[in-house]
Amino acid sequence: MNTCNDEGRVHTNCINTALLYENDNHYHNGNAVSIEIRIFEEKVRDRATNSNETTQTVIDNCLTNLSDHAVARLPGFKHIKRNIQKQRGQNNLPKIPHDKTFDRIPDQLTTTKRNTAFLQYDSGPGNDRIIIFHHLNNYNFLKIVNNYYLMEPLRNAVLPVIFALLPNKTEQTYRRLIDKASELCPLWNPKYIMMDY
Repeated sequence: MNTCNDEGRVHTNCINTALLYENDNHYHNGNAVSIEIRIFEEKVRDRATNSNETTQTVIDNCLTNLSDHAVARLPGFKHIKRNIQKQRGQNNLPKIPHDKTFDRIPDQLTTTKRNTAFLQYDSGPGNDRIIIFHHLNNYNFLKIVNNYYLMEPLRNAVLPVIFALLPNKTEQTYRRLIDKASELCPLWNPKYIMMDY
């Protein structure tokens, strides 16, 4: 007689595989905390492979709305961070630069998922570095709009057409940005540009 080492047990006769005994007392209700942890792990994996957020930011975003019971049952944060870094290593994601003097933007970050150009300008390493990201489809929008607002995004009210990383908020830097944007889209001719800085 063979015995299966599982939650439930089944006894069979090896000669004609007749079922001799079945224990059906192995059914149990689902565990909500285990489901929460599984969803957390899936979110972490997804963000680790599809975003360029810092490891801590990935964890913070995935912890949102997690119950205290689920947080208590999570593995240690060192373990979670190591898994995120391992996942990123397998996906060959570039390291996040921590200063303005990095050499060049990795090719993976210069195009969209549809392989269209997203990085339009990079002034190069240095303390006055300006980087402009912008999708070519937005050129038409730039041609027809006359008023522009350079400000921190307002919730559900701002449509980003150009995304620029600037070293500071000086007049000279904004002039460089506007000059470069005019080069990228020669038909761009705004009547007004308003800034809140």
